Amino acid sequence: QCCQHGQCQWDGVDGEWFCRACWAGPEQQAPPPNSLWPHPSILLTKSQATAAASLRPWLLGLSSSGPGGGARGDLSTGDGRQLGASPPAGGGALVLGFDIEWRPNFVKGQPQNRTALLQLAREAEPSPGEVTVLMRLVGQRELHPDIVALITSPGAVLVGVGIRADLIKLAKDFYLGTGASVRIADLGAAAKQLGHQGGFGLKKLAEDHGVRCAHKTKRLTMSDWEKTTLAPAEVAYGASDATLGLSIAEALQARFSPDAPSLSAFLQPYVETVVV
Repeated sequence: QCCQHGQCQWDGVDGEWFCRACWAGPEQQAPPPNSLWPHPSILLTKSQATAAASLRPWLLGLSSSGPGGGARGDLSTGDGRQLGASPPAGGGALVLGFDIEWRPNFVKGQPQNRTALLQLAREAEPSPGEVTVLMRLVGQRELHPDIVALITSPGAVLVGVGIRADLIKLAKDFYLGTGASVRIADLGAAAKQLGHQGGFGLKKLAEDHGVRCAHKTKRLTMSDWEKTTLAPAEVAYGASDATLGLSIAEALQARFSPDAPSLSAFLQPYVETVVV
């Protein structure tokens, strides 16, 4: 039985409770949840503090000055340490896959439900201890300061398709700060500017560039993201949606600018700043 009932959920397939504390606990006798143990690839949590702890290495990779050399304040971890002292590996911006999910409405004219799931993934292959972070936001009224700091950092670029609308919805549902700005790269718009001939939606861009997109089924897209327990397929869907944008961006780079020194450098002409 899990020691953190409010931060854990039941896996009906394995017949076990699962969360980071479950598997890290000294008295846990169950086998590891997957072959990647002790470095799982997905973190799903209702605890924003837990999510923020996993995102801190990403924050540590951000430059202490934004694009153009403008200084910004160091980021606080909440435990007295300061972040932002070292630049991203290889220089340039930290490219993050970004997506959100919310419970769909089936009644015409009804307003959208609040954001229920926030998904963030980091560029490149995850190193030990780095994961795709899925944050369940049901019933929560604000975001952890470190999560806001990461999203609004001038040293980060969020990538996706239709990302502006998702970002504006997140800012409407959760306060990101007065006059907060976020740097984004919409991959549909980038593909159009690059001369891609074909569809510019997420699924079509993926198909056109050989990026696997089998998880994008209508049934999973229309999931109830507010329900108490997400099925393993829904967890995988959330993680795949976050990493899909990164995979498409890398495919666009390989196709149109294979000599670009980094993904960040390739995306730079297509980055825009959105004030939320």
